[in-house]
Amino acid sequence: MAVVQKFGQAAADWLSTRVWSWTAHALTLEAIAPAQLQILRDVWERSRDEGGTPRLSRFDPALLGPVLRHVALVDVSEGVRMARYRLVGAALTRLYGRDLNGRFIVQCYTGDVLMEVLEAYRKVVESGQPLYSTREFQILGRSFGYRRLLVPLCREGDAVSHVVLGLYPSKRDLTEASQWRGVEEELAFRKATEEREFSPLGRSTVE
Repeated sequence: MAVVQKFGQAAADWLSTRVWSWTAHALTLEAIAPAQLQILRDVWERSRDEGGTPRLSRFDPALLGPVLRHVALVDVSEGVRMARYRLVGAALTRLYGRDLNGRFIVQCYTGDVLMEVLEAYRKVVESGQPLYSTREFQILGRSFGYRRLLVPLCREGDAVSHVVLGLYPSKRDLTEASQWRGVEEELAFRKATEEREFSPLGRSTVE
């Protein structure tokens, strides 16, 4: 509530109408961009055995080259709600602004962002197929977003146990957290106004 106290209710109402986001899932993987994410897809395809989900042991991250900095390995063996980052590339760590290794996804995101992320992983786990998405945010005239490719891996049998995440910001000059963390106060501000309308029991608890 500190953010609301700082700006006032009128500003809260004004801001809540000027924050939006959207997500699009590609109907075909040929739409994947940038080209670096296509490298991830190609390495995944070459790891497949007779068209099935590739084994974790057959996926060679060394083949990704510089793309590896933009890749993370996510453990989903205990379910999507318990998905945990196992290995996170340096570029993603820099972009997020803190070390994600060993952290659960539900500890890293909140609200609509968390729900969208969990839903994307759920689709990959259930289908055993890659998922390419674009996500854009518009906040007080400032825009940012990312291109994301998720590809499944299995440890034993056909059940998906891990997902490889490849992610690049929509804007090439967006490389570190300090360039977008400034919008967090506006997002927290909007969330604070929404909390008046919804029961705290309906919100996700993190950390």
